[in-house]
Amino acid sequence: PQLKEYVMAIYGDQIHDKSSLASVFSTNDGFKGFRCPMKRVGDGWTLNFHNRYFIEDIPEGFCVYKGIADLAGVKTPVRT
Repeated sequence: PQLKEYVMAIYGDQIHDKSSLASVFSTNDGFKGFRCPMKRVGDGWTLNFHNRYFIEDIPEGFCVYKGIADLAGVKTPVRT
């Protein structure tokens, strides 16, 4: 399914503005409190690769989906 429709099906009424993909994420009560996994380094910020998003969600989520897609012969996009 398309990402916007998928998220709307899961979160339903928790989304206050369903007009765009960006608003589905930015107005979703289910995502309140989530922050990008960043850490302060000197006067700036960098990704915190020790955050659970990187050590749990990616290897136990995205990578599993990618593996299933590969087995099923479904192409998956690569973003750089």
